[in-house]
Amino acid sequence: MAFLRDIAPCRIHKAHLRIKDTPPVLPFCRANFNSESIIDPCRKNQIIIFFKGKFLPYQRNTDRIIIACCDYLIQSPFTDLLPNIFQSRKGFFFTFTLCKQCSIFLQNRITHLQFQSLIGGRIRVGDHMEADDLLCQVGLLDFRPQGGADQGCEEEGGCKRIAEELTKLGYDKVEFDKLGNVIGWMGDGDKIIAIDSHIDTVGIGNINNWTDDPYKGYETDDIIYGRGGSDQEGGMASAVYGTKIMKDLGLIPEGYKIMVVGSVMEEDCDGMCWQYIVNKYFDGPEDARNKIDFVISTEPTDGGIYRGHRGRMEIRVDVKGISCHGSAPERGDNAVYKMADIISDVRALNNNDCTESTSIRGLAKMLDPKFNPDHYEDARFLGRGTCTVSQIFYTSPSRCAVADSCAISIDRRMTAGETWDSCLEEVRQLPSVQKYGDDVKVSMYMYDRPSWTGEVYETECYFPTWINKESSAHVKALVEAHKALFGDKRIGSPSAMHLRDGRPLCDKWTFSTNGVSIQGRYGIPCVGFGPGAESQAHAPNEITWKQDLVTCAALYAAAIPLYPDQEKTGDVSQFRQGKTNNDIK
Repeated sequence: MAFLRDIAPCRIHKAHLRIKDTPPVLPFCRANFNSESIIDPCRKNQIIIFFKGKFLPYQRNTDRIIIACCDYLIQSPFTDLLPNIFQSRKGFFFTFTLCKQCSIFLQNRITHLQFQSLIGGRIRVGDHMEADDLLCQVGLLDFRPQGGADQGCEEEGGCKRIAEELTKLGYDKVEFDKLGNVIGWMGDGDKIIAIDSHIDTVGIGNINNWTDDPYKGYETDDIIYGRGGSDQEGGMASAVYGTKIMKDLGLIPEGYKIMVVGSVMEEDCDGMCWQYIVNKYFDGPEDARNKIDFVISTEPTDGGIYRGHRGRMEIRVDVKGISCHGSAPERGDNAVYKMADIISDVRALNNNDCTESTSIRGLAKMLDPKFNPDHYEDARFLGRGTCTVSQIFYTSPSRCAVADSCAISIDRRMTAGETWDSCLEEVRQLPSVQKYGDDVKVSMYMYDRPSWTGEVYETECYFPTWINKESSAHVKALVEAHKALFGDKRIGSPSAMHLRDGRPLCDKWTFSTNGVSIQGRYGIPCVGFGPGAESQAHAPNEITWKQDLVTCAALYAAAIPLYPDQEKTGDVSQFRQGKTNNDIK
């Protein structure tokens, strides 16, 4: 348990700043200055104020607003929020960034008066100041000790602690790839069975929704409380010790070695870490498929063995408008009003049924053989697709002006039979999108944040759907091991059984995992069995159950020796969504 406490965010005490009553808008100030300043690296836990005298040309996911922090440069994809209308304007991005050791990056809108106060007072461009002193003076942020590697990209401490444990336990080899994934090896065969755990967590959201400190946490005889309990540090602990058990008991199959992966940045971009492993650590998909027989994902499975899940993609919708004075809105073209119509249609797309009389046929249509004749059975297994508006952005000259641009992010979950291009086209064909014509752009996000090592691996925010055949050799190995050890029904702590009773032993996830790359993109067989509950993921008051940690470690140690490699076939996918037209390596 000490190891789990050490790698969980609740044990990583760092300075954390929480935004206080600030609007979720572009950090932009209409000050007419042309100065530009960057200073020499400052001391740890200090801030560099870096002003850029003009906006960079708008090229989404290409250009960067660069800010300096301590001895570390951070590149931030602000261009996702920067519309074309700002190309010719001048202004400043004013951004606070704590040093790498403080684990969190903040952005905020600074008004003209606040900006003038900062540069006209004792805080000047290029000043060195203690972070908490400066931020408290601005009056927009409050300082509180918290911690954690929120939302990926800051896993350095956890990765190094895992490497320390792997070394202590006598793993044959412990290493990091350039992205920062930590990899431990047991055994000396040529063939590989991998066990994957992502080690980043999401943030905590509203602290008031937690009954106890999510970063300090606590444990009882039954549970461990704190952010990352179920999603997904518990899986790492089970994988590390399950593999150690295999080594000690001589259970590693002849000709095989076990690859234990602590993967990074999964919460940011599902599967990107395994895209990197496949294409950079191995020599591409064919090489990885030849060497890796299968991968066990330790994502929480509520005591079940999971053989697939829906895919997802991140869609962006941009709407143009024309600003004018708020006293005469008829002179302009309000982008927010246009977007309101589009949002209404997106909601209808998610909520409507698929009757002929429905102007916007809902996503439930993919469960109907009439609309999805080839894959409706797989869709019924996975569940229908969904879509929801997850973020909204806007630009406006002021609070007394008409908004001149608006953008939304759509989280789109895809069931069997839906593809990346069909999902984009579905949004493009919405009545409101058609109505506003060329003023609307529908696109898929790209992802290119740097990892804790500084490595950038650009990929599209597209995560393919996948289902294993229940009869495939690697799934059978886990099912047979479970039946031999625990029976043919899900088990767990009495306090967890209300989530598990009556559910089939072999099932699927509701959410998405690294399997979107492992099997979805590359056809490397993947199966899931991990401690904790899906319902705990991303939720306040997150817990995991101690019994699950032991159960999972035992099953990994028992299942891998039962793997019938003689029954291994080619692609074991029952359904696997195709890739996009982009050449992502």
